[in-house]
Amino acid sequence: MSHIDLLKDFYRTVWIEGDIAAIDRFFTPRTAAHGMMGEGEVGPNDFKVLVPAFRAGIRDIAVRYNRVVEQGDWLFAHVTAEALTANGIDRIEASGMCMMRVENGLVAEAYNSFDLLTFFEQTGQLPRDALALLLSGETIG
Repeated sequence: MSHIDLLKDFYRTVWIEGDIAAIDRFFTPRTAAHGMMGEGEVGPNDFKVLVPAFRAGIRDIAVRYNRVVEQGDWLFAHVTAEALTANGIDRIEASGMCMMRVENGLVAEAYNSFDLLTFFEQTGQLPRDALALLLSGETIG
């Protein structure tokens, strides 16, 4: 299986279909994903909590693969996630980058950077134009 096929299978199975039990089949036991939760590392068990938390506020998820580069053990992917808010009315779109190293067909390490500010603006959990407000010196919350 190519690295992009592994990533597509992960997004389809875990994020789109919500099969949390399948998470372990994508990662080595020592896998650490960086960039999902600030400076902290996210491992397979953390994804079992993180994925349902994200999925609780959205539905009808689709992932578009904008740019993909595979080199040796590494995959670099620029993706866009599209969904509807839980009410099924409002459209959400957020892009990000995923860089992962594959070892024996499993993700051994990953580095992520996603536009979560825009995601949470679109779900209504942050005000629209939150970045502009923050840059102007406003405090949110």
